[in-house]
Amino acid sequence: MTLSRPPTPLTDLDPGGVPSAGGPCGFTSRVLYVEDDAVNAMLMQGILELRSGSQLLVARTGAEALRLAAAGGIDLVLCDLRLPDISGEALLPALRAAGLPKAVPAVLVTAESEFVASQLARRYGYDGHWTKPLDVAATLRSLEVWLAPVQSCRAEPGPA
Repeated sequence: MTLSRPPTPLTDLDPGGVPSAGGPCGFTSRVLYVEDDAVNAMLMQGILELRSGSQLLVARTGAEALRLAAAGGIDLVLCDLRLPDISGEALLPALRAAGLPKAVPAVLVTAESEFVASQLARRYGYDGHWTKPLDVAATLRSLEVWLAPVQSCRAEPGPA
């Protein structure tokens, strides 16, 4: 896989935190990936580039993720289990408290075994889990499922 561009750095965002998507449903789905490892972030960027209409925002710390969640406009959260400033266990409730709606799905992304990842995701309140190393095809299929409500919103006809 060739990766052509880095994830959108937080410093390139407008002062509101998240670029405007325009329209009631937006033009792109926004995926927040909370991941401190640059290689994993680049891999996810490459995967998202295979799916049209998705923008990846990478937060390298829990603090950056909280800032993005407070700004709104996130359609899916992908969260690493081990971050430098907060655990994946503590991050999801903090994101919800910062304004991330409960309707926004959150997926735990971890190098733990499938069994352990499943248990942790359920215990910590995540809607699902992915295990590293990621299978690109399976990740794309899963993204389609998680982002289907966003896509269906865009497909609805507007007022005439």
